[in-house]
Amino acid sequence: DFFAGDMWDGDVAQAAALLTTLHGVETDGFRTMPASPTAIMADADRLPLPPTDDWAWRRIIAARPRIVGDVRPLKRVMVHGDFSAGNMIAGPDGIRCIDWQCPGMGDAAEDLWSFLSPAFQIHYDRARFDEAAIVRCRAAYGDAAVLDRLDYLAPYFSYRFAHYCCFRTHQLAGVDAAGSDRYRRAADAETAWLEQHRAHG
Repeated sequence: DFFAGDMWDGDVAQAAALLTTLHGVETDGFRTMPASPTAIMADADRLPLPPTDDWAWRRIIAARPRIVGDVRPLKRVMVHGDFSAGNMIAGPDGIRCIDWQCPGMGDAAEDLWSFLSPAFQIHYDRARFDEAAIVRCRAAYGDAAVLDRLDYLAPYFSYRFAHYCCFRTHQLAGVDAAGSDRYRRAADAETAWLEQHRAHG
């Protein structure tokens, strides 16, 4: 369906409220998404490997989080799978998610992670969220159990996306220079986040 409107205006509390609504939808019949450290890392390891002599790839490997147990309780919900600043439209009736290419039944934390991820901001040519915006988003979402899982799973989500961005950097090289550069910057940003948050390392 077509939804007329403008791109999202940057209100993180509004985005968090949209996620709360989405994650409350009762549905089934969608794919089951990886939602534990073991499953997320296995999913990452199925991605094509970048060249072994790529310094960015070596840096990602060095930041690989170790698996410390799949112990957090999980309630699977509808997950957008690519929730980000670039996939929201604001109209007269509020904001809507668009670009439903990756939905599934998974962990609500994944949508929060992708929305706050520095790499996703770079990918959509937006400024990274500062700490105040991240705090506002988390407070507006408010579900303590999901926020706990977000903190627990973020290194695994970040590693997987850094791997993907590094792979795409090489896949687009010589075909789409701007796209390749954007993925390179996204990979670097996500890897830097991993290096700064080595809670599971």
